[in-house]
Amino acid sequence: MTIRENVDLFRQRETISKGQSIEKLDTGKIKLTEDQQAELEDMTGFKQRSAIESQRKQMKKSLKEMQGSYAQVYDSVSAISSRSEFYYSYYILWDALLFMLTGMAFYK
Repeated sequence: MTIRENVDLFRQRETISKGQSIEKLDTGKIKLTEDQQAELEDMTGFKQRSAIESQRKQMKKSLKEMQGSYAQVYDSVSAISSRSEFYYSYYILWDALLFMLTGMAFYK
């Protein structure tokens, strides 16, 4: 797991905690602001995506794509590959540069 993935998990934790604190508010007495409504929707969306049923649904969709025709499998794999190649090459480049510059600073 890279540092970037850990940061993403930490941000998701913040989304859940903010959403739960807003969820505890009595909406009968207090009207939620647009920001609070957005944070509440983010939390419910994250919970729905994390639910076992939605993960099974996503797994079945991926399995169906991988058992399809050659063109379907090619499109699916190439989309995954291009996303991951861009993401990791971009972030790994900056991580490597950061460590190299830090090492140069400590070497002096």
